[in-house]
Amino acid sequence: MAGYEIHSDASWQPSGLTGMAAIVINPTGEQKVIIARDLQSTSCRGELIAALIGITETPINSDVILYTDSMYVVRAIQGAKIIVNIDISTAIRKLLMIRVCTPVYVRAHSGNKLNEQADHFAKIARIQGKLIPVKF
Repeated sequence: MAGYEIHSDASWQPSGLTGMAAIVINPTGEQKVIIARDLQSTSCRGELIAALIGITETPINSDVILYTDSMYVVRAIQGAKIIVNIDISTAIRKLLMIRVCTPVYVRAHSGNKLNEQADHFAKIARIQGKLIPVKF
């Protein structure tokens, strides 16, 4: 099984405008950034979507470490019963039936380089409003 890292984050505004980003790092160290935008979302839903878009970029049967600054996402991946956003949490659980995923909580805005980058790309997604493939 191959080892993947995902660093996910969301950027939310009270109007519901939300940008989501996931930085996916494959076993060779190649990085891919996936971003998306939702016009009517919540912060928690955005965080789940960010995790989902990252997980979808990993192959079946891969080992995944998901770094997130959302305890909501950590608990969802660990199997906590999620009543709100059940559509997204169900989609994540289906993907994790064929992957091994370890969620890791990262404190937001604490200088973690990849979390800060994910936050930056989530803000770009929220402001620009389109899917932008980014490589660095």
